[in-house]
Amino acid sequence: MALSTTKTISVVDKLVSFNNTYVKVESVLGTKNQISILVETRTAKDGLVIDTCSFNFIHNCESDSGVFKQAYEYLKTLPEFANATDC
Repeated sequence: MALSTTKTISVVDKLVSFNNTYVKVESVLGTKNQISILVETRTAKDGLVIDTCSFNFIHNCESDSGVFKQAYEYLKTLPEFANATDC
């Protein structure tokens, strides 16, 4: 599971946009309530890493969805991933 979106980053004080990036949750840590995820954005599935960031969200233990699925669902609620699609 991963997401695809357009990512704009600053490179030597210039904004560079990458279309169809590959966004993957690389790791999940936490308790049954609070989850921290490490998210890596690449130019393509096997491409160069252009961004790494972390996020925290509240895990829904009663959901049938696993932690990784909930992580991707959470990412899509954030402004920077609002237009992301599953890939």
